[in-house]
Amino acid sequence: MIRIFRLLFFPFLIFSKEISIGNERLNKLNLGDLEYVSLGKVIKALNGSLWRAGNRVVCVVPDSGETAEKEMVFTLDSSWALVGGEMVRLTSPVIEQEGSILFPVLSLKEVFPQIKEEIKEVISVTSSVKRDTAFYFFEISPPGNFYLRQLSSLSYEVIISARFLLSDLPAKGIVREIKIDRGDDETRFIFYFKKPGQAKGTKREEGILFKFFPTQPRERNLLIVLDPGHGGKDPGAVGKLGTREKDLNLAIAKKLAQRLERAGYRVLLTREKDEFVSLKERVDFANKNKADIFISIHNNASRENPRAVGFETYFLAEGRTDLERAQALKENEVLKLEENSNPFLNDELSLILSDLAQTEFLKESEELACAIQDAADAYLGLANRGVKQAGFYVLRGALMPAVLVEGGFLTNRREEKLLRQEKTQEKIAEAIFRGVKNFLLSYEKKIAGER
Repeated sequence: MIRIFRLLFFPFLIFSKEISIGNERLNKLNLGDLEYVSLGKVIKALNGSLWRAGNRVVCVVPDSGETAEKEMVFTLDSSWALVGGEMVRLTSPVIEQEGSILFPVLSLKEVFPQIKEEIKEVISVTSSVKRDTAFYFFEISPPGNFYLRQLSSLSYEVIISARFLLSDLPAKGIVREIKIDRGDDETRFIFYFKKPGQAKGTKREEGILFKFFPTQPRERNLLIVLDPGHGGKDPGAVGKLGTREKDLNLAIAKKLAQRLERAGYRVLLTREKDEFVSLKERVDFANKNKADIFISIHNNASRENPRAVGFETYFLAEGRTDLERAQALKENEVLKLEENSNPFLNDELSLILSDLAQTEFLKESEELACAIQDAADAYLGLANRGVKQAGFYVLRGALMPAVLVEGGFLTNRREEKLLRQEKTQEKIAEAIFRGVKNFLLSYEKKIAGER
């Protein structure tokens, strides 16, 4: 599956050619196939100012030589930046190496239009195919940089810092179509595949070589992280019969874990006992363990409507209705119990960045939510409240398909009695299991290229 904001660590820096900025000549640094330059030296060469607060870097520079100034905010290890009030995606993350903050060379002109570089041109493109694997070699003079990003299992985006004056490119091997967007000093290509595939780009002295090849089936079992909502000092909803949501969530999660493990999946729980775990710690746990999907398990409550009943599933997006927004506010109330104010949750820019990260998996998250809801409707016997979307903090920043399940209403006396019964908890776990299994069968076929 797609992973974003992840950069390989290279234990050494290689100095490449220089770049001219203002009256300064700055060294470019090679980190693998990526080129970086010192952000502090760039800002100084542009007569600007730079401040750092934690993992945030704030820069102010004269705007294209005018008297006005442009403010930029960068986050270390993130490809998203706030430039002049607008969100911009960089070609690779801003990073820190050996005490120096480094900025991707390929994004310089987009963020700092004052910088002028020698215009490069693609002289020729040589293509070949071996079985389904397609090779494209771009001869560029002088040598240029590139950016490679997976858009889906069937498409890749390639940006080359050079003008492309040729009429078109032939589609070969796994590549079924190539779209070209020409610019004055860079060219954007989208390579569409006949079946799920991958890509690799390599810089050479005389140009750039791209390899497009079919995805191989995974050799490891999928990892599913289950998140029993609430816990410890946070009981969640409490029914009139004294049923605590935190206990119910954990019981269902453990029953679901047993089913998933018997089916051959690997499973981890964000908590395995009655303990408090902050919202950020839950999603960090899933990201750290490179989970393939994340499921937060809850049960519902409605103070306004004690007759409300049913099962519903959410994925992360801004709520469309008042009910969806109210549900997000209810589940997010646990933030008040967290002892240390967390900038990840409270800082507006961080929330924007985490939402943008999750949009990479928005389609898959919605599909997972639909699969679980369909299975619950067919098997569970509770009212079907449908698939919904809301801004749950526990789903923010998840770098995988992620959903939040609401099993039933503890504020409804009849449904609370049902939820207290182990057979109902077993049925909820079975319904979620069936939905997850249906989703993963399709998801794995998409990843592995099976038809």
